Amino acid sequence: MDGQLTLAEELLLLAGGGDQPLPWRLHYGVAGALLADLDLAGRLGLSADGRVTVTDHGPTGDDELDAVLAEITNGKPGRLEYWIRELGSVSRTGRLADRLARRGDLRAQQTELRSRVSRVLRELAGNDDRAAALAVILGACRLAAKVFPTLDRRRIRQRIAELSRDQRVAGAARKAMGDAQLRAWLPDPLDFIFP
Repeated sequence: MDGQLTLAEELLLLAGGGDQPLPWRLHYGVAGALLADLDLAGRLGLSADGRVTVTDHGPTGDDELDAVLAEITNGKPGRLEYWIRELGSVSRTGRLADRLARRGDLRAQQTELRSRVSRVLRELAGNDDRAAALAVILGACRLAAKVFPTLDRRRIRQRIAELSRDQRVAGAARKAMGDAQLRAWLPDPLDFIFP
């Protein structure tokens, strides 16, 4: 990736964290961001039945993205939501956060990134697919209002919903997080059959 931050690193850069524990959604967001990066680079395809396929097995120049390509290639076939659940982990998020911390002072990049995503959310820039994907993933992680406290929350939600339609991987990350939250709150139907 030639020194460029991955979408996952950009997500972590905007999410901040600091001394606060990372929300569970961020791990899914990191997985979604890695897949979105590969999708935007033309490395992923979707089969007719919606399963993720690798279209270019060559090295990306980034160890984490290469590892994701290898996992998809060697793993069982699955849809985007499956791979977001499968790739989301505390250890992966930790590795990327450590890597980001080793890059040094990124305040200028953080400011520029915040500006790019804000322009997409305010509909001032329509052709920045990376910023649009990042906006959708921030929304799915429920971090958009935290990262952009001066923007109208209702309008942010509407705009993220609009962007989700064009960002298939980021939209799938949003759906996977919603499904995970629903599963966490709903009882297992087997609990009623076998108490």
